[in-house]
Amino acid sequence: MSIAYFVSPHGFGHAARAAAVMEAVSKIRSDVSFELFTTVPDWFFSQSLSSSFAVRQVVSDIGLVQVDPLREDLEETVQLLERFWSTLPETAESIVAEWGDALPEAVVSDISPLGLEVARLAGLRSILIENFTWDWIYSAYRDRSPALARFGDLYAELASTASTHVQCEPACRAVSEAVTVKPVSREARSSTAETRRALGLDEGDDRPFILLTMGGLGWRGEGPTDDDARVIVTLGGCDRLERSAGVVRLPNRSPVYPPDLMRAADAVVGKLGYSTVAECYRAGTRLGFVRRPGFPESPILEAFVKERLPAVEMEIAPGAGPDRWRTDLERLLALPSGPAVAENGATEIARLLTRPES
Repeated sequence: MSIAYFVSPHGFGHAARAAAVMEAVSKIRSDVSFELFTTVPDWFFSQSLSSSFAVRQVVSDIGLVQVDPLREDLEETVQLLERFWSTLPETAESIVAEWGDALPEAVVSDISPLGLEVARLAGLRSILIENFTWDWIYSAYRDRSPALARFGDLYAELASTASTHVQCEPACRAVSEAVTVKPVSREARSSTAETRRALGLDEGDDRPFILLTMGGLGWRGEGPTDDDARVIVTLGGCDRLERSAGVVRLPNRSPVYPPDLMRAADAVVGKLGYSTVAECYRAGTRLGFVRRPGFPESPILEAFVKERLPAVEMEIAPGAGPDRWRTDLERLLALPSGPAVAENGATEIARLLTRPES
């Protein structure tokens, strides 16, 4: 079974969700192979997948250009979208031509418009997987950037061509004809004790550890580095694993699998992003969330975590002083951890993908 998978490089959240789905498919069909189209680095999928795959480094999506994890650059976004959509037909045609008669059995798009266009052009079964679509996101910026509306219309037209539309909880806008699945996340692999050992924590060290993450752009702040009562683990923002008193810094290409970190952490602090929320939800991990001002997905995720997770809004940002950190972490750690959730939307999607077409 061969599947072409087009993944948005907007952060690592779409890639994490895609990896979760592909790994779930491989547990049902051991003969499956994936051809990935994205600019997400190959190592991300090597870290997450046990099945056969190849990555084609191609611009599959623009989404929104990020200045930093919490701010967008709308002007540059429009410039890149102009270029992307003007070359989209040609890019799609070249991919279909290269396949020739060796067409995949299905095309999956984690919100990538290129995948939707390729499937439409080749007449292939197409599956759109999302918790938001770009037309919905762009509509929220119409006052600040009216030019985005045109690209939202183009995206909506392509999205309507998908054979199957899958929405992952928490979805931002309900679509009546879509299949709704539980939150999708990668599965943890190691026990809490194994993860703590991998971080270099002594067996007798029972201090809670706090994971700081800002998704694919990495954690750039220092955090509460002078707090001896806790161990602080940061993900991203450095080139290699670094340890100092009470602090472990991990690169984005972490030697410790991120879902293991999410499950083993006593609390996670980070921006509201889909994969962070989904992995904390399934592990029952406390979440201290930092809002993303202006990003329309943020209120949806915030409502979900307030209802389903042990979570508090953090009144800090990278670079906040130790007193502010200490107060907020005490509030967060005072919450009881949540129950682990066995159900994974990735399994639901995998069953859908491997089901014979009627």
